Amino acid sequence: MPRRAPNPERTQRGKLLLLAFTGLLLSVTLSYLLNREEAVRMRSDLFPLWHAAKAYLDHGRSVYSMQNGIEMMAEFNNTVHLHDGLFYYPATLLIIVLPLAALPFQAAHFVWTLCVQWMFFLGTWLMMSEAGWPRKIEGRTLVLALGMLSIPMWQNVIWSQFNAIAALSLGASYWMLRKGRLGIAGALAAGLSFKPQATLAPLLFLALWALRERRRWRLLGGLTAASAGLWLFAEVLQPGWVGDFLAMAQVYVASPRYKVASVLDTLWNPHQAVAALLLVSVVALTLRWRSAEPSHGAFELLLVYSLSIGWLALPMLGMIHLVVAPCAVVLLCTALQGHWPMQTRKVVWGLLTLYFAGIVVFVLGLVHQYGFHINWAEAIYKGLFPGYLALATLWGLSRYRQRQSLGSRKD
Repeated sequence: MPRRAPNPERTQRGKLLLLAFTGLLLSVTLSYLLNREEAVRMRSDLFPLWHAAKAYLDHGRSVYSMQNGIEMMAEFNNTVHLHDGLFYYPATLLIIVLPLAALPFQAAHFVWTLCVQWMFFLGTWLMMSEAGWPRKIEGRTLVLALGMLSIPMWQNVIWSQFNAIAALSLGASYWMLRKGRLGIAGALAAGLSFKPQATLAPLLFLALWALRERRRWRLLGGLTAASAGLWLFAEVLQPGWVGDFLAMAQVYVASPRYKVASVLDTLWNPHQAVAALLLVSVVALTLRWRSAEPSHGAFELLLVYSLSIGWLALPMLGMIHLVVAPCAVVLLCTALQGHWPMQTRKVVWGLLTLYFAGIVVFVLGLVHQYGFHINWAEAIYKGLFPGYLALATLWGLSRYRQRQSLGSRKD
């Protein structure tokens, strides 16, 4: 009796289920191992937010109260700085933190550590599945694995950070954009506002792109409605929270505890002129390619360019915002692969070189002197990597412009 040929769809479903099960097993295990270590759990960035939200639930105290920092100092016997215990985020983040504050902290820490990983998984997977790069599950698994093993992602998981929200929001918004559901895409893009400095530039790009044609205004409508809903939610809980948030942001920037600066600030950026020029270039290129649809390579390149310019020009602490980088890499390779496969492979090799160089200097820094490992890794990931992405996108846009010119001549 002849053997039945394997069903490709069933094989793909089997691989996908195996990947999901493996991801769940590994993420639960990692969350458990980190959660059981008190030093990791209590020193996470989740704790001051959980504490502030818990104080709001128990006593009705503002999450922006300085008393939160005073209580955290007492909790740690004055071994932490006052500013370590303050709430620096928009109050809209309470939509996530308040449910966690209803749990004991150890349970909240486990839940959030697990959520951080799965927001990264889902956001990156949605981006890959809609963009179609990589094409095979094996390639997508490799992207997820490399992203999960990256130093910025480890920092997000260990410190229970909130940047993975942007990965999920960006991936889901792009997914809806490609399906033509502009209103939903705009609503999902509102998730980029929870840590606005890390994703302000792509929000600017999307808003400008949507303004150029009336039919795209649905994206602005969705973004406005979702943002207004988040603002109203926060305003009900914390009346006048915008002013409190801006005041707390000033505390954060002026604090001796944190050295908040952009990549350009550490290089050369007199009076923020270089940063302004780069942000203006995002506006100019968006206007130049205003007719590009989400399925067009120029749109994907502009989204990557806006991300990379934001990472270079806007002040950020550390490199944890680069948890979104795999989404940017997927968009870049999607835009280039269809027309220039050989050049795309060279771009990928360049990205991999930077990826592993960051790991190497991280290890060398640990061996040389503790503390150097972060500085050296940031030089690669925070500085060179966004610069490389920006140059690659400009090259891609120039090639698309050549193709456009050739097409016009033929017509």
